[in-house]
Amino acid sequence: MIEHRRSERSGGFEQNSRYGDALVYLKTGCTLSSGSSLEWKRLNRVNVKYFSVCVILSPHGKNFSVCLASEDLMPRRQLQAPIDLEDVPGYRWKDGLLGPDEPDPVGHVRPTGSSPFLVLCDHAGRLIPKSLGSLGVSPADLARHIAYDIGALGVSERLSERLDAELIYQRYSRLVVDCNRPPHNPTAFVTLSDGTKIAGNLDLTVPAAAMRLSEIFHPYQARIEHVVRTRLAAKRPTVILTVHSFTPWHTDYPTPRPWHLGLLFNKDRRLADALAEELKMTDDLVVGFNQPYALEDESDYAVPVYAEHRGLLGIEFEIRQDVITEPADQIRWGDRLAGALTAALRRITPEII
Repeated sequence: MIEHRRSERSGGFEQNSRYGDALVYLKTGCTLSSGSSLEWKRLNRVNVKYFSVCVILSPHGKNFSVCLASEDLMPRRQLQAPIDLEDVPGYRWKDGLLGPDEPDPVGHVRPTGSSPFLVLCDHAGRLIPKSLGSLGVSPADLARHIAYDIGALGVSERLSERLDAELIYQRYSRLVVDCNRPPHNPTAFVTLSDGTKIAGNLDLTVPAAAMRLSEIFHPYQARIEHVVRTRLAAKRPTVILTVHSFTPWHTDYPTPRPWHLGLLFNKDRRLADALAEELKMTDDLVVGFNQPYALEDESDYAVPVYAEHRGLLGIEFEIRQDVITEPADQIRWGDRLAGALTAALRRITPEII
């Protein structure tokens, strides 16, 4: 249950140094499955980690509202929340995060592709909105893996081409907001990465975080959600495939990383096992299960939300970046993985290949 105390103070958000603690309102009209509704209530210092849904509402001047719904109150799929945002990906506000001349956060390739695979690349780009400057990060560091997944977009594009698969990717840097993290996870707005301080994320206020979510995170997730729902409504077989890369050496994880490829899964390992069977025929390839990271509900977004939550097959590729730095290597890996994916899916569900 949510603990709160009454307060006579009024206004918008309290300016906090931590994103997880905020003064928020619950808005009248947030309808629960029982048909009841919530009145305006102010909840002091609510820890966002307890909430499964965080809908950012339209900003008016410097005042923001956030509608929060706890899983203690209801399952997330039954929530019907009022949304004041323009229901258009890429909408820009006059004094918002992205200027009118800046690229849309979402890249979308082969929307009519025939493949059952839906390819996602959450850390494809390294753009920083002009309004944020460089986030206090040097150009050299913005070219490192801390800003984006080196080589991942090239591999994704080749997979999309070879499989005739739809591809959705994110153009802005993971340092602005990590689109493969639940918004309540502390690493959604990282302050230190592989020894580099992200000064622009220190003391991040809730309104500033809300703007990044509303203009970058939510449009990206909305596009994926729309595509998945459209495919399922059309009874199209859908397999979620996310492509990432990892650095061979990371000061935050100072252990050897011998794997060329990590096959990441959470609760459903069927596709990972089938892929391992196909890839073990390649003598020069070191493959690890859930290496160099574990995939979990609270630390990841794409596979838990779009695949496992719906009972769909899904996998996350983690490719060591030194083997896909060059475009020719990205093509080679795209070809290798496309063949393995097709064969692995044939092992599991031959009827959809």
